[in-house]
Amino acid sequence: MPIRAVRVCARTWEPLRTSGRPNRWNASGQHVLYLSEHFGTAVLETVVNAATTAPPPAHATWVTIGDDINVVEYTATDLPDGWDDPDDQSVARAIGAAWVAAGATACLVVPSVPGRPYERNIVVNTRHRDFRKLVWEPAKLVPWDPRLFA
Repeated sequence: MPIRAVRVCARTWEPLRTSGRPNRWNASGQHVLYLSEHFGTAVLETVVNAATTAPPPAHATWVTIGDDINVVEYTATDLPDGWDDPDDQSVARAIGAAWVAAGATACLVVPSVPGRPYERNIVVNTRHRDFRKLVWEPAKLVPWDPRLFA
């Protein structure tokens, strides 16, 4: 069954653009996109990563990951202790960096730290040959609810 996911990012940032900056599931120089299975999870991830300030105006784009695209999937029980540490991302980063370097699949499905144990994120390796098979929809504005930042 295809996976439908969403990416939320600042409106000043093209939805398919990557920075190569290290994050929870990638090392420096690895160009990946972070998606969530649900819009609410994408908003939650954005708010958590914005810390105490409201994130900038944003837009969201949905993507379909077809059945013909292989994915690697980890549940929380598959991962070693410390993968979800909010202050030290080194455990998860090492796992994700190894996945990117191996280049076996375009997508890595992982638990969402703020949405655990119910929500999942998808890390997309934009340099993988199957990246071009993902079907992206046009971006739409995200209307931030100010109550999220009160």
